[in-house]
Amino acid sequence: MPPKDRPESSAGLSPPDTFNLPAFTDRLPDLVQALRTASRELKTAGLNQSYLPYWEDVYAVAHSLKGVLTILRCPPDLADFIVRFTASLSEGLAGASVCRELKRASLSFAVLAEALDGATLPEPDFYADWLATFTKLYALDIEHEARMSEVPSHLVYVSEQVSKKAREISLLKLNQCVVEDIILLDEIPLWRTRLNEALLHPDLGRGLLVNFLPFISSEGSQKLNVWAWVAAATHSRAALKARVKEVMPEVSLKQL
Repeated sequence: MPPKDRPESSAGLSPPDTFNLPAFTDRLPDLVQALRTASRELKTAGLNQSYLPYWEDVYAVAHSLKGVLTILRCPPDLADFIVRFTASLSEGLAGASVCRELKRASLSFAVLAEALDGATLPEPDFYADWLATFTKLYALDIEHEARMSEVPSHLVYVSEQVSKKAREISLLKLNQCVVEDIILLDEIPLWRTRLNEALLHPDLGRGLLVNFLPFISSEGSQKLNVWAWVAAATHSRAALKARVKEVMPEVSLKQL
């Protein structure tokens, strides 16, 4: 779950001179690629497609870059931008703001990717102007406590990101179901990859993995019962279940 990042300046922090570390800009291609992928997919997203999967992808890369700001050599203006950009993405993932301007978001990500992929870094004014434009894509919705009304009462330890996705289901009228299986611990990454594949439709875009919970199985400590709450903009709940079964025929499907 993304933490609620708070903008903070990294200026004045520098890595120890005793280490021969690479420049921070050597890591920028990772962010450029994530931005371009999100931009391309957002450009073709449908009207009832949630922005959250694309925000999650970009956030994962931006947050990892934020984690090395004080270790690698990074220009202060760029460092401050990465911190603020990560915070803005986090607001969309867990805060009260939502984005419905998917085409404009696609353009914003494309502009940022092009700027960060240039021979020289952008001027400081570019970062401020871009963030101001990006934050205008948000509309105010409701906070986590109010979003909890969208979550079934029998679910406990619900994070802000989970309540956000539950709210998206309600706002966008997505179809939903629960996927259950028994797997080995080391099978979790592949299982989740297959589930995300099942939630991807060429015409309807990407669905939501709302929550994923593993439990120790009664069959022994080497096996886990896995429980996943998923949603997607399919034509019906039956279509969602059929898509999941097509990719993962061994799983059990239930109502929430």
